[in-house]
Amino acid sequence: MNINRPIFVVGMPRSGSTALHRVLSKHPDLATTTHVSRKMPTCYPLLKLISLFVRDHKPGEAGTMWDRYVTGDDDVLRAADVTPDKRRYYTRAVANVLRLYDRPRFVSKCPRNGMRMEFLRAIFPDALFIHLVRDGRAVCRSVLERRERAGDLNAWWDVRPIGWRQWEKESPVAAVAQQWRSVVEFVHDVGQTMPPEQYTEIRYEDFTRDPVELLGRLCAFIGVEWTYDGMREASRNIEDRNDKWEKTFTPGDIAVMNRIMVSPLKKYGYLDANKRV
Repeated sequence: MNINRPIFVVGMPRSGSTALHRVLSKHPDLATTTHVSRKMPTCYPLLKLISLFVRDHKPGEAGTMWDRYVTGDDDVLRAADVTPDKRRYYTRAVANVLRLYDRPRFVSKCPRNGMRMEFLRAIFPDALFIHLVRDGRAVCRSVLERRERAGDLNAWWDVRPIGWRQWEKESPVAAVAQQWRSVVEFVHDVGQTMPPEQYTEIRYEDFTRDPVELLGRLCAFIGVEWTYDGMREASRNIEDRNDKWEKTFTPGDIAVMNRIMVSPLKKYGYLDANKRV
């Protein structure tokens, strides 16, 4: 099966990628990994059988599938890490999703894949990457909340960028700020090595402020058509959840985050570029 321009939503966890993924998966031309397809992604007869008995076809991250070949201490995979077996595994897995849901295009969301864009592009040369960026302070609050729910505020969670071990022993606020800065800068830097028609950056704040306008721009980027009514219906529950971090953090916490994340915060318009931190 021909795999035409698969789409990967990447970026720091808790940046709104789940919401964007769910909206995009409602497009009639886009198929995505689900709780069905992630179980045995390369065995189509079994996938088809499971699909007959499982009702839960909601979009899923399929993290286990994307993490399959990560063996190092961080989540990075490069083009040089591609082997014939790995290429075969992922092309078959994606082709099976397209076949199972009978749609022409594939879309995926897994934040850790931001560390593997070179790897994925070596397997899918015409892949498209959407880097979703959100105010780092809001992301820090959300990640720390996630850590706390997991039972250990100090335990590292999700994406492991290069150098993550050196931040693991810092305060939770500083560690997550380092994580956000490193992930956002890594994805951006790799994205700049790609042709502009294969990589784009969007802000969570723009998505939540006017979902239909942003979806229109994304549709142009990925090369699909979507009616205004279709985009409006798909995104009707999108809302901005950036209102908590200023009430959660102390002035000292905010100073720490601003200091660590200053460069990308200014780059993406979250801090006044002319203001000293």
